[in-house]
Amino acid sequence: MIEKHTFWKRHVDLFLLLLIFFALLLSFLFIYLHKIDKEVENYGIYQQKLQNMSIFDLSLENLFLKTFRYINYDEIVKKSQEFEGDIIFLKQNGFKKEFGHKSYDALISTNKLYQKKLDLLQRFQSPNARATNAIHFLYDLRKTIEKEFPDTRAVHMLMDQLLFELGRVLMGLPLDTDALERNLNQLKMHQTENKYFNNFYRQVEQFLSDVELIHKELAENKKIHLLGSIELLSSDLTHQYEENRQKQKMITLSFFLLALVILVILLFNYRRVRQTSLELKAFRFAIENSDNTVVITDANRHIQYANEAFERNTGYTKSEVLGKNPNILKSNLHSKEFYREMNERLYRGEKWQGELINKRKDGALLYEKVSILPIIVNGDLVQYLAIKLNVTEYIETQQR
Repeated sequence: MIEKHTFWKRHVDLFLLLLIFFALLLSFLFIYLHKIDKEVENYGIYQQKLQNMSIFDLSLENLFLKTFRYINYDEIVKKSQEFEGDIIFLKQNGFKKEFGHKSYDALISTNKLYQKKLDLLQRFQSPNARATNAIHFLYDLRKTIEKEFPDTRAVHMLMDQLLFELGRVLMGLPLDTDALERNLNQLKMHQTENKYFNNFYRQVEQFLSDVELIHKELAENKKIHLLGSIELLSSDLTHQYEENRQKQKMITLSFFLLALVILVILLFNYRRVRQTSLELKAFRFAIENSDNTVVITDANRHIQYANEAFERNTGYTKSEVLGKNPNILKSNLHSKEFYREMNERLYRGEKWQGELINKRKDGALLYEKVSILPIIVNGDLVQYLAIKLNVTEYIETQQR
């Protein structure tokens, strides 16, 4: 477990991880905001559909008020298809996922109430159409009877009284059932006298029967609270939407705060990296212009960098030594034991200091005081840094 932790500590760049996490956070935030925008758009569409459904219910209620009048049922069929289309749209467009089972069940209940009301309207249609036709037929028949049988004044008066009572029904006024029944019984006694009287009597009876059916359907319609169900569903959607919006605001705010924290950390790291970069530039400038030879190799001791002092002291150019081993300067004047001890020390990660007798490109000897430092990063040896002081002139002076 410790080795695994050490591996990640060595090989994972924290700054890079933060940068990747910041990018992922922004991407997720963008996707989440897009999701919120889509939900807001859907909510507007859903409410528009519910409003259309409410308007349709009001138009249905208006039809139930049109008793004893002709109704354009083709328009109702068209509107009902739109209502059913809205229901299907709500069922199939993520409504249940966005607003939960409760709202979805309310939608199903609303659809059932709609079907019940539509069935009731279809049952209402037949007696209403018959009653509407009957009242017009009775008035026309009354004129015909007066023309064909001018001597039956008593029957004419009975028919007028019956039409008066039926007129009260058309106007929604209270019906005098006793007078209606009395006049209807008297007319019944003349029913067999001719077919016109018989037709008049039967049409009145049928009209009264249809009126009874109409009142029954109207009473049942009052028990179907379709509009209330739609409004309750709309209210529930609004409540759910507001709750979701509050949650989404909190989540979005959390994302923004987390992104802000990461951004601050990244800026702090950037300043530190920038400071380090400036220090490295200053260090590079110092190395480039140093009178001491500076050589940097990789872990396998291949030369990666050499400064100008190296070129002056060895006679080699940088391009000639890059990628090569520093032993190209070896003079073979040191024993194998000397190099073995130096290498063992370096392999242990320790600094080595001493004097080396190397050879220039032209073959002349080069005496140097050398300090070699292994560069270890996160426990791994990555480079060697060698700083050399040219003491050739001093040694040669001492040897004279």
